[in-house]
Amino acid sequence: AKYNEQQVKQLTRLIEVTRTNLSKPDRQKVMNMITIDAHSRDIVANIVSGGMDKQDCFLWMCQLRSYWDSSINDCRIRICDASFPYGYEYLGNGPRLVLTPLTDRIYITATQACWLCLGRAPAGPAGL
Repeated sequence: AKYNEQQVKQLTRLIEVTRTNLSKPDRQKVMNMITIDAHSRDIVANIVSGGMDKQDCFLWMCQLRSYWDSSINDCRIRICDASFPYGYEYLGNGPRLVLTPLTDRIYITATQACWLCLGRAPAGPAGL
């Protein structure tokens, strides 16, 4: 419950930022952060309401998560058993950013393919 309150406060603060005088690119970045953080808030709420409180809960493990790695002084992404240094890659078409269960599945599929040194060519509704 405490973490959910923190998430709501962060989202509220980001919404307040959108009401300020931002450049168009900065406004788009903040809007993307709101979309991603709202998705995260909903996932955490589902995990908590389901009584899944273990770190290795599958619903948590199958989410794309980021962690600060002090050994490389940079961010790492994790999903399932895969872990990569975050490369500040292209995040997609920002104005059209929508996170759905299908988005979560393509994140898992593409990241696991990279982790296993396999190719990936997402296309269609599940593609990027």
